Amino acid sequence: PTRRSSDLFNKGLDRATGDAMIFLNSDDLLTPGTLALAQQIFQNAVGTQIISGGCEIFRRTDAGKDIEMHRYDDPKQNQLNFRNITLGFPNINARIFRRSVFDKLGRFNLAYPMASDRDLLLRAALANSPDAPVANILYRYRWHEGSLTMNAGNSSLSQAQQDGLNIIAGLLENPNITDDQRRILGQWRRECVATDVMIQVLNRRLQQASRIFWPIFRQDGLLPITLFRLGL
Repeated sequence: PTRRSSDLFNKGLDRATGDAMIFLNSDDLLTPGTLALAQQIFQNAVGTQIISGGCEIFRRTDAGKDIEMHRYDDPKQNQLNFRNITLGFPNINARIFRRSVFDKLGRFNLAYPMASDRDLLLRAALANSPDAPVANILYRYRWHEGSLTMNAGNSSLSQAQQDGLNIIAGLLENPNITDDQRRILGQWRRECVATDVMIQVLNRRLQQASRIFWPIFRQDGLLPITLFRLGL
């Protein structure tokens, strides 16, 4: 979400009266049966704090036909854990939360304009918040030309990479982060930098791409491999 939407999410959390929370963007859709499934799981799976579902990214043609672009429906990849949230798709809209999650973790951090969702989910993962991953598609993201985080080359996507690097820097200062988590953070940092380099190249800002690439390359020789892999 953007800083504005994260602020609105926080206001919504403060005003909501129910025990289950889901974040629905104005141009997106919940799939039929999502709320009934959530009710069933929360009632029957004792201790579950988060339902981690699948999502679809689609676009709608001028003729009104929906065309699927991407689909994330593997419960193992949607499960709330440190690796999935850093190296995968955070997918916050396809997750349904008990209110108690936010009572424990707090709200979206507006210091991360484009990655406050990932930051919150990382806090949930580090707190070992129990989740129930399901294969069901719960949420449908509508792609359009104005999509802030789905269009390669735009400035919002670049900001998301910078937010990621700031989150990584903060986590690396946490003495409770394990060695395995530090290795994951190193990989995520390479992906953030490589993605931002590609964004700058797409926008023909070659000097900016160079300024982003070289300082990290001097620290991490695996960066070119990540850049090549993501570029493909």
